[in-house]
Amino acid sequence: MNESKSKLIKTLFIADDHRIFANGLKQMLSESENYKVIGYELNGAKVVSSLIASKPDILLLDLNMPDKDGLQILQEIRKVDKELKVVVLTMYNDVLLVDKIKNLGGNAYLLKSAEQDELLDCLDSLDYNEFFIGKSVKSSTKLHQAFSDKFAGKIRLTQREIEIVGLIIQGNTTSKISDKLFISTNTIETHRKNIFKKLQVKSLTELIHFAYENELI
Repeated sequence: MNESKSKLIKTLFIADDHRIFANGLKQMLSESENYKVIGYELNGAKVVSSLIASKPDILLLDLNMPDKDGLQILQEIRKVDKELKVVVLTMYNDVLLVDKIKNLGGNAYLLKSAEQDELLDCLDSLDYNEFFIGKSVKSSTKLHQAFSDKFAGKIRLTQREIEIVGLIIQGNTTSKISDKLFISTNTIETHRKNIFKKLQVKSLTELIHFAYENELI
């Protein structure tokens, strides 16, 4: 996606499903002499192809996108482009997500509530190849607060919980899952309750629908 550019101005692409926010961001950045927004995409499934076509220097990426979320988009990007700078700009204030973004190859994590100066500081810092974390992002090591939507629930599932979801969908009983994973039925039931709570589902039917819709299995 990236090409070497002799020009001083860095080009940006916005991936956010809220048109008003994207337009506001574009207007705000238009006041800068160093950055220029060259496009934006509202649909997560179209982001990567749009990036290939537009070849920006920096991507401002929302996490909760329709059809394909920001984590999936970032994974796809890193398969085809290691150089594009990716700044996650989100409403989710949680260090768990910061770690995920960093591990997936993101370059910065900033809250949507950030001031203009902080955004510009973030963009300026990308030249130094250090992961930028917005000053408002929690640094607490306390237990993460529960999120209020299904996207957040999905990314908070542990690998063991994802494994159990797959076994439940396949029709395995608690006893069979216990035998397969060599853990007690009580532990399986605890995992099951946690899964339903995190995903905000109330029945097996809802769990199956969510699992297929979000490619958990």
